[in-house]
Amino acid sequence: FGGYHKDAEATRDAFTADGWFKTGDVGRFTEDGFLQIVDRKKDILVTAGGKNVPPANIEIRFRDDPFIAHVVVYGEGKKFLVAGVWLNEEAVAAHLAGVAPEGRDAARRALVQKRIDHVNTELASYETIKKFAILGEPLTVEGELLTPSLKVRRKKVNERFRDVFEGLYDGAPAANGAPANGVIESEQART
Repeated sequence: FGGYHKDAEATRDAFTADGWFKTGDVGRFTEDGFLQIVDRKKDILVTAGGKNVPPANIEIRFRDDPFIAHVVVYGEGKKFLVAGVWLNEEAVAAHLAGVAPEGRDAARRALVQKRIDHVNTELASYETIKKFAILGEPLTVEGELLTPSLKVRRKKVNERFRDVFEGLYDGAPAANGAPANGVIESEQART
């Protein structure tokens, strides 16, 4: 790639002084010496404590979880990270089939908390998810929350669910009366 056609400024911005193309990717070298892409530079969160957190490095740890469809980490400029969690409702329903109806909401929250606790053990303390909201509005291409290749559109998700995410920092209970103990389920999960 030699540059942008008839756009010298874009070409100049896209390359380093010594001719390397700026991909926008953030990577690290593994113990075996391989380059691993960790996240996109534009997606890196900087916490209130100045820590750079690549959210994809956290979110990818939920990729193979049978109960969780998506996790989106939020926390730009905040003291700690929170997350929106979208469930694989069929798998969760099958798992909770023997639970009495009045205990299912608590069991769902406990199931998600257990998954998050497990992932948190693999992370630095500043990367851990402290609170979460279980969200019911699905992430779809039609809803413009996923790309056609099914990648999360972080900016749009953050805009759509900003009030929910910010509510996790307020410590206020959710509209459904769930306690503000770090496990807050959004009212949207009830629809």
